[in-house]
Amino acid sequence: MSRSWLILWAAAMVAAAAGCAAGEQADRAPVSASSSEASAYYTGLSGECPTLTSPESARFTGSRTAEGIRSPKQSDSERIDCGWRPSSGAPPWVVVALTIHHGPDTARQAAEQHFNQDRAYDTSRADFSSAIRATERTTPSGPAYAVANASRSGADELSQTTLVGNVVVVVILFVKPDPGVDGSARAADLLTDLAATSDAITAEIAGQLVSQS
Repeated sequence: MSRSWLILWAAAMVAAAAGCAAGEQADRAPVSASSSEASAYYTGLSGECPTLTSPESARFTGSRTAEGIRSPKQSDSERIDCGWRPSSGAPPWVVVALTIHHGPDTARQAAEQHFNQDRAYDTSRADFSSAIRATERTTPSGPAYAVANASRSGADELSQTTLVGNVVVVVILFVKPDPGVDGSARAADLLTDLAATSDAITAEIAGQLVSQS
């Protein structure tokens, strides 16, 4: 299967992140990593891509092997994009993106700033369409926000971003839309129906981060 889709997707995500940093932030309280996650400093991922084996993730990975892209490592951060997209492009499938901020003295603060900027930008999109909804909550892996998008044709998606210490973890789940249900209702269902799956995949990824002893 061609990796061109993942390259284009990763480039779009990087461009969106740049827009987050440049755009105005919504009036939301800054989020910090929980005390348990904040005590850890992660230096990388144990493999090229996360290994997803939980029952919750199986629906979105099937028996497919992940395709991964690692952006050139910078002194202050490292980005890893991985996807389990089928050759047909038909949902369900999943993409994950990790940004690991480096530097024991600055990484956690940089990750929190990254998370808060993305949160302000991403959740503001819910103001423009009833088919795009957002929520914020605390998960077992750390503070998180989710955006459900049922405004496009072909696939609905739920994107959950979680702050895990000095790592920002994004899990995007793609599902087939129900043509008999309007976008607003589908978006609301995505936020509730896929929350446990997003949490499970994030927890799997968090468990494969390499911490500095």
